[in-house]
Order: sequence, then structure tokens, then C-alpha cells
Amino acid sequence: MNSDIVPAPAPQPSAAEPEELTIRPSQVINYGAYVSAAVQMAFCAALFALARRYWPMQWPALSPIILAIPLAGILGVATLAWLKTASTSYHFAKGRLTWRTGILSRSAESLELYRIGDVTMHQPLFQRLFGVGRIIISSADANHREVVMEGVPRPDRFRDWLTDAVQQTRRDRGMREIQMDQL
Repeated sequence: MNSDIVPAPAPQPSAAEPEELTIRPSQVINYGAYVSAAVQMAFCAALFALARRYWPMQWPALSPIILAIPLAGILGVATLAWLKTASTSYHFAKGRLTWRTGILSRSAESLELYRIGDVTMHQPLFQRLFGVGRIIISSADANHREVVMEGVPRPDRFRDWLTDAVQQTRRDRGMREIQMDQL
């Protein structure tokens, strides 16, 4: 039998990293605020139950209202922590990082990726259990020397992605980093 050897097709380059990426922080970072609120609410309820038992009120109809006031305040603080995290986003597009924050009034700030000098990941044990962590970006930008991204999902993979994106942006722009302190 005579068979022709056909070369295998050239491997296709792997899909490039996405040009756009949006990250929202995980609510895991608010765990402390949520646990604290639950403990405070339980304490208020227990204190209120003891007070009602040993010091009967003159107007019993007001007792639920008296309990509701501190509980609403505690719940409000926990809700504010949730809203602050839910209203934060980090968007990467066109060689730029833009982060938006704010609940009622919004603000947006940007940092060019080529200005990023170092990307550090910090992942405390509790956050590690849930697969989130903190990314700390050091830059040469005078307005944003350090950008801290809290609650980033899969922070190790994201750190690698961001480092590669910074290097690619520098290559695309024909830029090199020069360490002036080492000259």
C-alpha cells in the first residue's frame, strides 16, 4: 500500500486573553461585618428579653418598636457593607484598568496598564477557603501609587493574567521599564 504522509495541521495559537474583563468583588470579604451584625442582633434580642422579664413596661405595645430600632441600625450597617461591595467593579479594556465605586454617587478612576510596576496577591486563610483574595497593584502613576482590589475571585490566576496583560500592553506600545535606581 502506498500512502501519502500528510503533515498535521499547524496548531492554532491559543485564544488570546480577553481584551475586556470585568471583575466584581466577592461578598466573602464582608464576612466579619455579617457575623458581627448577627452577634450584635442576638445580644440586643437577649438584652431586650431580659429587660422585659425583670422590668415590665408600662406600654407593652411599644416594646417591639424599642427592639426594632437598634436591630434596624445594626442591619443597616451590614447592608451598607453589602452595598459598598456590590457597587464596586474593576474593568480592564484597551490597555486600561478602570474601577468604579459608590452607592448613591459614583466615581470612576483609571490606570494605564503599562504604568503598572508590580502585582502582588495576598490571600488570608479564610479568603483562601472561598477562593478569593486581595490584589495589590503598584504603579508609576502619581495619582495611583497603589490600587488595592479586595475580594478578587481566583486571585492567583488573575494576578498571572494581569501580569501578562501588562507585559503585552508594553510590547504593543514598544515600551520598556527602566529602573532608575539601578543605573
